Amino acid sequence: GGKGSSKAPKSSSKSTKSSKSSKSSKSPKSYKCSKKGKGHGCTPVSSPSAPNAPTEQKVPTSSPVTTPITFLPTITPILSCTELSKVQKTNIIKQFLLEITSSDVLNDNTSAQFEAAKFMYDQDLPCPTVIERTSVKQRFSLAALYYSTEGNNWNFCGENNGECNGHEFFLSESSECDWYGITCEDGQITKIDFEPIGGENVGIRGSLPDEIFLLPKLLELKLEFETTSLEDRGNLGGFLPATIGQAPNLKTIDLDKHQLKGPIPTELYNAATLREIDLDNNFLTGSITNDIAKLVDLSFFTVGNNPFDESPIPAAFGNLPNLRVLGLND
Repeated sequence: GGKGSSKAPKSSSKSTKSSKSSKSSKSPKSYKCSKKGKGHGCTPVSSPSAPNAPTEQKVPTSSPVTTPITFLPTITPILSCTELSKVQKTNIIKQFLLEITSSDVLNDNTSAQFEAAKFMYDQDLPCPTVIERTSVKQRFSLAALYYSTEGNNWNFCGENNGECNGHEFFLSESSECDWYGITCEDGQITKIDFEPIGGENVGIRGSLPDEIFLLPKLLELKLEFETTSLEDRGNLGGFLPATIGQAPNLKTIDLDKHQLKGPIPTELYNAATLREIDLDNNFLTGSITNDIAKLVDLSFFTVGNNPFDESPIPAAFGNLPNLRVLGLND
């Protein structure tokens, strides 16, 4: 009997502590049941996981606000185009451009990309929503081509020379698909072909920008300097951009009779869709490697009249099943 009476106080003590602990832990949630007048009668608050529930629910509502990835899609449904400020439009456009160009290049005020970005920011474009991402990027890429090839000094179809024989000149307010030499399908650039007008070449010079080969639907890039003279060349120089290896659909590249220099980038051999490569009459160096075998669709390959290093003709040419024209003459 004595042992039983000695345990009773402990049991009473525990129940008292348990009661106090229960009340203290439930009191913050008693307000949910205040309409009934008795917070202690609300059974949901007895769940052990309930105290953590509010914390778990707050996480998804706060994270989209802080991550830049969700900024673009969340701003467009809230604000209409007319409500977007110039700063907001500029920020959205810049986010699109950073998908194909580094921030260092965009911020370099001596680069063609800096000028092209400024052109984009200053344009009174339609609302640059997520839907317009493709148009913004390809318009910028063409503007980069313009500034990189000194478009202000072109013989025609430039911003300073609007005479364009019925074509829209570069950097005009019209769709980039209507600019001189540009062909689009379903609103995306598939061909860039600067054909002469009235027997005169457009007069590009400078170099090619990296972004031109990142146009996702580009099939043909044809900037050949057309002349009947074996001595005349165009003034397009610099290196062939390594980004050519990232061109997903490029089939034809024609840069004949210019002043390209340096070796053919090894990345070119990764452009598996290439069928025609015409790089005759430039100042390319180095050598052609057996990696040419990767271009299984290649049917036309001419790189004659370039100061390549003396080296054996790659045996891989014999393994190209579709090759019909091969020009390697000095």
